[in-house]
Amino acid sequence: MNPGNLYKELLDYARIFREFNPVYYSAFTLILISFVVYILYTYVIIPSRITYIKEKRKLKAENLKLMALFAQLDPDPILRINREGIIIQSNQVAESLFGKKLEGENIHCILTTIKYPGQAINSNLSQTFFLRLFNRHYCIFFRGISEMNFAQIYFRDITEQKNYEEKLKSYSVHLQHSIEEERKRIAKELHDGIGQNLSLAKFKLQLLSSKLKSELPNTDFKEVKVLLEKSINELKDISYNLKPGILDEIGLEPALISLCNSVSLASSIQGHVQFEELKVKLDNMQETTLYRITQEALNNITKHSGASEFSVRIIQDNENARLIISDNGVGFDLEDIKLKSSKIKSMGLTSMKERAESIGGHFEIETSPREGTFIAVEIPFRTGEQ
Repeated sequence: MNPGNLYKELLDYARIFREFNPVYYSAFTLILISFVVYILYTYVIIPSRITYIKEKRKLKAENLKLMALFAQLDPDPILRINREGIIIQSNQVAESLFGKKLEGENIHCILTTIKYPGQAINSNLSQTFFLRLFNRHYCIFFRGISEMNFAQIYFRDITEQKNYEEKLKSYSVHLQHSIEEERKRIAKELHDGIGQNLSLAKFKLQLLSSKLKSELPNTDFKEVKVLLEKSINELKDISYNLKPGILDEIGLEPALISLCNSVSLASSIQGHVQFEELKVKLDNMQETTLYRITQEALNNITKHSGASEFSVRIIQDNENARLIISDNGVGFDLEDIKLKSSKIKSMGLTSMKERAESIGGHFEIETSPREGTFIAVEIPFRTGEQ
């Protein structure tokens, strides 16, 4: 029906009902409004909606083409999977890496770490994980794209970076060994050289004092003797801190007990030591590392914590030895400390972490203001092959 004719007929009806009840006027108005809405919806809204859908589909198709082209040009392997986890597209680099065509294969045959791809796509999940393939190290980035109804998997070869990290780790271990050996050498030189000379001087002074008792005041000899004894004791402390002989002679447990007792006596902070018998003996480097970390942590407790007590525990956790150090002090804001690198350096947190990692261990610290501090160091037991 022609809209113009329909409108004329409506006007004729309006003239007919002009003299009648106002209810007819309301009905006529409602019909007229409905007619206008119909015209707008049919000739304006629906065509606009159809145009929008067509443009969206066209844009989506263009995006798919661009993404496919980009994937083919990317120097790293890229895979595209659907909601069922089936590979629907792969670039040439990916096919070269796996040595075959990948379209139609299930992603779980290649990457077992990707679970429930449909859910990941629906939620636009982005996930990063690491994997070793064909003697190469890869950082794998998974990204679900719900609008496109697929997910992209990007492979980034980080083998060179991994090798560099391994070299740094090896250098760190070598450096720790060198430092400990140098500490041991200096401690031995101090003990065997200066220490013995001071002891000999003290002995000769005692002999001299007995011979010259009548000629010189006894107080002069006493003052010199006290100075020598003080120097000898300080030298012993320096030598012990450089390389505690008890660690090599008796082992880690007596060394930790001695260290904790010394800290308690010097600071009036009550210390507790718990040493669980380990099924596997730690090697010298592991024992030295745990001792040094404990030494640094107790130093922080005496300087910064304001604690009234602390505890040091060595326990066995599956195939690892675990060192746990805690105190009831004031604690601190760890995130705030991380922003102040000089503060971290003064507290030795980086040093403790590097020491633990240098022997393949893991360092963890938990603290917050007024909640004390908890430090855990976990190191794997070593076998002869390792």
